[in-house]
Amino acid sequence: MEGNFIHFMKSRKGRPFATGLVAHMFQQMASGLHHIHSSGYFDMKPENILITTTGIFNYRSPFSQSQPDTVEQKDVSVICKIAYFDLAREISSTPPYTEYISA
Repeated sequence: MEGNFIHFMKSRKGRPFATGLVAHMFQQMASGLHHIHSSGYFDMKPENILITTTGIFNYRSPFSQSQPDTVEQKDVSVICKIAYFDLAREISSTPPYTEYISA
């Protein structure tokens, strides 16, 4: 599946995420947000997070060291990328900034 974060969430149809998948996606998004914010880009919304699934992966809970009997969970393998990096207005521009528009 390829699409944005909103499409990905809707495609789950209420199915819960594997705990390890949530941790993996959070790490990717936090790293990307740190990079774009340090570059002066602030137009972040779910539609700007691009998602590509690349198959199935066996996730272990990030808490598995404290809970050794944790069972692996199968879920999709996900790559997150941030779109529209160079199309945002500069922070020094005058408000109003980009309004939230959902597709």
